[in-house]
Amino acid sequence: AVTASDGAYTVKGIRSGDYRVYFDPTAIRENEGRDYIGEYYEDKDSFFDADPVSVASDVASIDAVLEASGTISGTVSSGGSGVGGVFVHAYHASDPTYWVGFTETEPDGSYTIGGLAPGDYKVSFNHASGQNYLDEWYNNKADPYSADVITLTRGGSGATGVNAELTTGGSIS
Repeated sequence: AVTASDGAYTVKGIRSGDYRVYFDPTAIRENEGRDYIGEYYEDKDSFFDADPVSVASDVASIDAVLEASGTISGTVSSGGSGVGGVFVHAYHASDPTYWVGFTETEPDGSYTIGGLAPGDYKVSFNHASGQNYLDEWYNNKADPYSADVITLTRGGSGATGVNAELTTGGSIS
């Protein structure tokens, strides 16, 4: 079910049994203009830890208070000028092979990646097609294993100043 403007919801037409309820912030982001962290009923982070909700008929008061998510922001530049169109990806620090947040820099080089849960992250900066910059990882590192870790804490914390100064690459024609 999608929540109403006051946050109320009703899931209808379900059979008797035990269920795990997940509160997905996707629809809220669009309506409220803020990012939140999804959760399972009774403030649980995973399906397996979630408290089951037993349904025999109508069940009320299955509520949640979603926390604001974290952000990572900064500026990408080269030679002191902002660079637009650079792809910026956030990865879990423990697994830098699958990105969990993404954006593209604005024309002035600024960016913000939202919707991030508390945890440790690594950030990559990748040039767009047609640009002549070398890709890099946060704090001028060549690969994810040497990249600096950015830590976000609970309560919608933000990491600012996660900047990159890209180096111009060579070319073959």
